[in-house]
Amino acid sequence: MELLGKNVATFKKCQGECFTALKAYDILLQMLDSIEILHDKGYIHRDIKPTNFVIGMDEEKVYMVDFGLAKIHLDENGVPVPQREKTEFRGTLTYASLNAHEKKVF
Repeated sequence: MELLGKNVATFKKCQGECFTALKAYDILLQMLDSIEILHDKGYIHRDIKPTNFVIGMDEEKVYMVDFGLAKIHLDENGVPVPQREKTEFRGTLTYASLNAHEKKVF
């Protein structure tokens, strides 16, 4: 972590020139790209939130961190892994979907 800068939540609080609308857009695109790459590799992060994305020291590249709740969702043939019937909530309530709060399973 010493090689990386601030997380996105902290970086957003920066006053002045460092967090412009253009910079926010660039960060958002990099966050979405990293989520897509992870999904393409067959994993889901399960704890997507601003503090789990950090800005590089050069403030140009965004990195996804904290894979403690990550789970494989595609098998080696690219077929979705069957969903479990009953599970407990995992993640951060602040960023959870309404369905997760209502304990709906699809």
